[in-house]
Amino acid sequence: MKYREVQERLRVVGIVMSKSQGRIRINHFGATAETAYFTCCLEDALKTGQAMAEPSALPEVWCAERT
Repeated sequence: MKYREVQERLRVVGIVMSKSQGRIRINHFGATAETAYFTCCLEDALKTGQAMAEPSALPEVWCAERT
């Protein structure tokens, strides 16, 4: 799987992915730096990003806006 493919799959579920100096950063769209996750592995980024997108992992603010 390529970087762009993983980035697109995560974007669909509300996770932003970026890359800097060989490190991949994933986070909820609009979230603070405290919730960011860093990895060097695309598979790890995809797996973790998908887990972050589950309702139990969404920021409380998002959950409040969804009700």
